[in-house]
Amino acid sequence: MERIAATEGTAGALKDLLDRRERLESELRGVEGQLRANGGNPEVNSLIDKSGYLSQRLGQLDTEHKNLTGEIQRLEADLAKRRRQVEERQRAREARSEAGRAIQLAYRAQSTLQTFVKRLAPKKLDILKKHFEEMYFRLKKPEDPARRVEIDQDTWRVTLLDDQDRPLEKRVFGAGMKEMYALSLLWALSKASAWELPIVIDTPAGRLDTTNRRALFEKYLPHAGHQVIVLSTDTEVDIEWARRLEPHVARQYRLDYDENQDSTVIRPGYFF
Repeated sequence: MERIAATEGTAGALKDLLDRRERLESELRGVEGQLRANGGNPEVNSLIDKSGYLSQRLGQLDTEHKNLTGEIQRLEADLAKRRRQVEERQRAREARSEAGRAIQLAYRAQSTLQTFVKRLAPKKLDILKKHFEEMYFRLKKPEDPARRVEIDQDTWRVTLLDDQDRPLEKRVFGAGMKEMYALSLLWALSKASAWELPIVIDTPAGRLDTTNRRALFEKYLPHAGHQVIVLSTDTEVDIEWARRLEPHVARQYRLDYDENQDSTVIRPGYFF
């Protein structure tokens, strides 16, 4: 019933609209008749022509409006794209600026570090010289001509001087003197660095005479470092020296060649 009532209401409204349409059409026919009746009136003809021109012009303006609207939309899209590009380049420039500041900071840090090293070098040099002299003069033979040590501040070259302050050429050093020199320098570098570094010595007594060998075993190896690894043959460290070094030895290993396996086998213990 509600649908029927609604339909009847719609039909009434539609009838009213049709009546209005008929009235408007009647009025339009009347106006057209009047226009035809006044067809010879110049003012009416002028208005009709002007109306046609205005209709044509309105159509052109409408087309221009559509074209301008499309161009504005295209320019707005391009403007948004350009803004994104500007923002991206701004971020890239800021990143480059940040990188530039980091580089400048690194250069300043490097310069400061170099200045610090230059100021610290003389102090480290004195420490190195002190430790080198301490060990070298402990190990060297009484007949060794070296009496004093000099270290160049620019090149850090170590020079041994005799009792008349004449430099000693290392090329004329004997084998024992060269080894004592090298061991003393390594020991001094380790002490000056303040690092507990492991020390590995291969066949330390192979070219040493009895005096240098005694100095090596008694004055160097027990104090060489926190961890000292000595690779020796059975003739370098004999039964007597093995017994003397035993209080300072934590582990002993022997490397034996196995003919069956064609390889070296590691076994605990020493040769004796």
